[in-house]
Amino acid sequence: MMDWPPLEEMQSNAHKYLGLSVEDLVQKAALSPDSLTYPECHLMYDCFRILRYDGHSAKKQAEAAILTSEELQALRNLDKVYYEKQKKQFGENQAKLEAERQQRPEHMPKEWVEKIIDNKRWGYVLYRHRAMDGWEDFKALLDGVLAMPLFGVTGFQEIQDSKVAEFVEFKPKDDDEEELDYLRQEFRNRREGGDLRPGILGNVFLLLTDEARLACGTAGTEQFWGYIWAIDPDWSLSEADEDGYDGRLRINITQVFWRFYEFMSTGNFTLKDIWRDFHDVNLTKTYICDKEPIAWHFTNLERPKWPYW
Repeated sequence: MMDWPPLEEMQSNAHKYLGLSVEDLVQKAALSPDSLTYPECHLMYDCFRILRYDGHSAKKQAEAAILTSEELQALRNLDKVYYEKQKKQFGENQAKLEAERQQRPEHMPKEWVEKIIDNKRWGYVLYRHRAMDGWEDFKALLDGVLAMPLFGVTGFQEIQDSKVAEFVEFKPKDDDEEELDYLRQEFRNRREGGDLRPGILGNVFLLLTDEARLACGTAGTEQFWGYIWAIDPDWSLSEADEDGYDGRLRINITQVFWRFYEFMSTGNFTLKDIWRDFHDVNLTKTYICDKEPIAWHFTNLERPKWPYW
């Protein structure tokens, strides 16, 4: 009973998290174990899986029966250095957390909030069809969304009334892809011409389609549902990439002026990162609604990343 996953999965995890091949990692552990980093030890110790599995005794028996002499030597060396690597990594992480706490006390707003306070506004360029049916109803709904307080966000009182949606009308085009190409170029022209005011994001814009407008609704104050499209202005492919991402993503209407803005404004995430997060949330079912969401709302982005600590 060997607990290693298929080689394809092993290679994928090694490349994704370490930038190494399985063969290079095994050779490194066999010949120079002290040079291993903690993440390298961690991945090998967990049998090249990202989740920890039980069955330690049976695993050891299978290792002895199946592995080559070099692979066995690599694992023996791993046992010698893993604990010290783990302890060192834990200490470094604790020191980093303490430094961050001292630099930014809990009562202080996060950097993205402080930036909004400095800019005096925060929001997006929002495109819509000229003479769109139902626009006034949607505008009233959006006004309600903008009025929602960001409880739990330190400093939210100072940024509550500075939310901005800059509306841009355009003439509809017959082809959706042609329309997106036009809007991307129009937005880039605005951005490169210096026409985006401070606080208006330049790495994404919003698009209200008829489909999105009809999907939105309200059951009263601070009770909204529906979505709006977030568009990557720098997406250049004419089709989806190898992962299935095509430069756009539905965003829950209640998150546009909250977590989505936070993530996109920090520069730490791209729209594709949010797209990956959306699919990860649905895959892991880390959402609290009855049905699988069709728009990004819940997130795993703030969960600890492998190797976790």
